[in-house]
Amino acid sequence: TWEKIGIDPTTGLEGVLSYNFKTDGTYTWSISYREPGATENLGYQLIWKGNFRSTENQLTLMPQETFYPAENFRNPPGARMENMVKQEFYPGQVDIYQISILKDNTEFLLFAQPVAGNGPPSNDILFVKVK
Repeated sequence: TWEKIGIDPTTGLEGVLSYNFKTDGTYTWSISYREPGATENLGYQLIWKGNFRSTENQLTLMPQETFYPAENFRNPPGARMENMVKQEFYPGQVDIYQISILKDNTEFLLFAQPVAGNGPPSNDILFVKVK
């Protein structure tokens, strides 16, 4: 599990961007909120689940499901998993990102632009290993 944490200035909650990669080749990506310093999420804004492949410098994501909060949970702290609405991804979607593993495998840098696919461009994101 890798996280990027920032403070939401309007609520004072931690905004957590997280990747959880499992040994069976599945992953979960999420945006959640929690109390500063806590480890348990209060709620989610978005969750993607799917399959992944990785090499030393490339991460291939194949999202299969996405979960959004119901209308009444759109603002922080978001929704609990049981209050999320599930949607299927477009079949065959693949997003490939360049990555770099740093500092004795404790940091993971995801470069902004996808190498291939329709993944959303953003800034480069540095994640810290938490599990």
